[in-house]
Amino acid sequence: MKRLFGTVSFIVLFTIPLSAQDFLNVYGNVGYGFGMGGYFVGSSNTFLDEEEVSASTEDHFLNLGHGVKFELGCGVMLLPFLEARVALDLTQGAPSPTINSFRSIDDATQDTVIDYSYSSYGLRVIFAPYFEVFDLVYMYIGTGIVFNSVRSVQEITITTTEPDQLQTATLVNEIPLAIGFTGVTGFELPLTETISFMGEIRFEQMNHKLMRQRVDTVFNFPDMRTVTFEQDDVEREPPPNIPGTNWGVRVGLKVWVL
Repeated sequence: MKRLFGTVSFIVLFTIPLSAQDFLNVYGNVGYGFGMGGYFVGSSNTFLDEEEVSASTEDHFLNLGHGVKFELGCGVMLLPFLEARVALDLTQGAPSPTINSFRSIDDATQDTVIDYSYSSYGLRVIFAPYFEVFDLVYMYIGTGIVFNSVRSVQEITITTTEPDQLQTATLVNEIPLAIGFTGVTGFELPLTETISFMGEIRFEQMNHKLMRQRVDTVFNFPDMRTVTFEQDDVEREPPPNIPGTNWGVRVGLKVWVL
């Protein structure tokens, strides 16, 4: 019995990556997410006398997980080697797609610009086991659930000559809350007794359904209308799926408070 107790105690002590006094922490990180897959939103083209100049054609795709990442959260050690994290995460889309189509026929020109912008925020719940790989260097591999809310806007500007005309419109893409999954692997390097440096690679899998394109503002655009999407409806198109799946790198700091 004593031998069994000693063996179990040795295994537990060997796998403990942090001091027994470390229980609660707060952390923050910043990084960048690279979108995986995209929803085609249009092409930038140049037309001269109704002839397309193919060398200027560029296709544009939208991924709502692509961009600069910010995260602020707290962690609790459920076990000496298992941490539960709850965090607020913000993504600012950068760069976002900009579609530019230019047409020139005789003396008349038409320049159309569609500028997309988007941002998202949400909750991350992650469970991450820890283990020590080198002296004072700890690694973790975790998985969890993502809850994400997105704001996406299209700003449309059409400038025409002969006759001179300006048309503008702003469309808001209404997208409901999305639920996805995340995986993370990273390391921590203690800088002091209470502060650690964090570096990690993260993968997030999620899709967003576009339910409605609502006209927010409009000028000189009489044919601009709000479009609603509906699944299994004979009069409406099904909701497009816009990917938010991405992988990225992040760095930050963790502070132990208890």
